[in-house]
Amino acid sequence: MKTESPFELPTYEVMGHKLRIHFNHTLVVREDTDGGSETFHTYDTSVVEVTASRDTVIESIMRVKYPTYGVELAAVQNGKGVSLRHGEYRDMAKQLADDWFGTGTHEDTLRRKRRRLKVTRFQAKVALLHYELLDTIEAFIAQSTDPMVKLAWQEAGFERLSPFISQVQESLGLSDEQLDDMFDYAIWVM
Repeated sequence: MKTESPFELPTYEVMGHKLRIHFNHTLVVREDTDGGSETFHTYDTSVVEVTASRDTVIESIMRVKYPTYGVELAAVQNGKGVSLRHGEYRDMAKQLADDWFGTGTHEDTLRRKRRRLKVTRFQAKVALLHYELLDTIEAFIAQSTDPMVKLAWQEAGFERLSPFISQVQESLGLSDEQLDDMFDYAIWVM
């Protein structure tokens, strides 16, 4: 899909449980009705679930230019020039996916994933209710003497690697995997 914006967009943009990947950035200048001009940023944009696999990200980027398998197959079979451009486009899609997922150890990948996990207060409460921990968390908050803990619970959205979440995780004795599961569940709450 094409995206147009009056300002420059980041390559990777997480919106709720969706990841928007903006690429092939161009500037477009248009005359406005007053005889002046306006500058717009245009992008090709791919949208996938934030939890999508690398292969799914690559295929989503490919579908921006080649919306069906038949169109992509025709591009590959239509001769050297078109086939070469197809290969370059696929290489770009792979690079965008690799940049999103990064390279390194499994722990590096988990750390990057955790850094991106953010949920609203509502999403967090639904997940805690699902895992039967909402009453326990609310009791922990009520007993806390730290005003920042109470304020974070009442006002903030929740980031997986925030100090508040680490404090709650420690007090409840939750493993990293358990907490990851809760955040993964919360992302899907609308």
